[in-house]
Amino acid sequence: MKTTIKIAMIMFVVSCLSVPVFAGDIKVGIGAGATESGSTVYIPIKVPMAGNFLLVEPALSLSKITEDEAGVEVRDASETELGVGLFFGRPVTENIDILIGGRVSYVDQKETLNTGSTTENELDGFAIAPTLGIEYNVNPHIAIGGFVDYTYTNVDGTETSSAAPGVETKTETESFKPNTNLFVKFYF
Repeated sequence: MKTTIKIAMIMFVVSCLSVPVFAGDIKVGIGAGATESGSTVYIPIKVPMAGNFLLVEPALSLSKITEDEAGVEVRDASETELGVGLFFGRPVTENIDILIGGRVSYVDQKETLNTGSTTENELDGFAIAPTLGIEYNVNPHIAIGGFVDYTYTNVDGTETSSAAPGVETKTETESFKPNTNLFVKFYF
């Protein structure tokens, strides 16, 4: 199942990137976003639709969290997401657009906990995030803005511990989490 999700996500992202850049008024760009624990690279594709637009946005997100207690690292976690967002865009003013839609992503998580013994988790799965955004078009090529979403993540995998060498435990995690992301985008 997970291999199928990975292949489908890669095929969808590649197909989004193959949109003909010079067909009509389609705008393609590149963008970068920042969250509290990581960063995102976007490839926004704006397709005009009767005064509004459709935004297809493949994205790659990387985040890392390290927690220390009394100078000792107790948690080291990283997460990689490869996904795509699909948004309905509506101009509010000449320079401001509202974005309503969502994102779906493949998620890969790795975590190491040091609490007397060492525990390592390797998980992967998917995330779905209904999303609301606002974009201010500084000029026809540069936009700044932000997204707010509420992400559902479902991952599973294995857990190993130095307290029980050679034993792998299957684990599954579901979570709901609000997120914010500030971005800047450059359209060609």
